[in-house]
Amino acid sequence: LNQRDIGDVWAFDLTTMVWSQYMDVCGFVPTPRSSTLHLKWDQFILLFGGDGNGETYSDLFLFNLETGVWSKVEMPAGLEPRMAGRAALIENTTVLHESQTTLTTKSVILYLFGGRVLRNDMTRVASNDLVSLELRGTQEHSRFCCARNF
Repeated sequence: LNQRDIGDVWAFDLTTMVWSQYMDVCGFVPTPRSSTLHLKWDQFILLFGGDGNGETYSDLFLFNLETGVWSKVEMPAGLEPRMAGRAALIENTTVLHESQTTLTTKSVILYLFGGRVLRNDMTRVASNDLVSLELRGTQEHSRFCCARNF
C-alpha cells in the first residue's frame, strides 16, 4: 500500500449515511497533511498543524462549509509546530451598554493541547502543554488573525 497525504475534503451526511466530496474547493488550500487538530465552528472547519511531506506544521486554516473556500489565518510567531493533539474552541459574546450605544464584541479562543511538537533541534516529542489562540476578525469575510494568549 502506497501511503501518502492527500488534500481532499469530504462530508458525511448523517441522514442518508452517504459520503460526498467537495469538488470545487478553492482559496488558500493547505498542503496535504495528516494528524491535524481540527474542529467545527459555525460554518467553518478549523484545521491546525499536522504532518505531511516530511514537515510538521504550525499553521491554521478555515474551511467555509457553505462556500467551499479555504482561508489561511495569520499566526503569531514562536508557536511550535504540532500534530495529533486535541483542540477546543470557546466563544464569548460581550454586550456593553453605554448611554444610547450598545456595543457587541465576540471573543473566540482556540485551545490546543498536547500531541507531538517539533522542537528546534528537529525532534518530535510528546507534549502536554496548553496553548490558547484568540481569533480576531469577521466571519462574514472569513478573514481572521490570531494572537497568542499565555
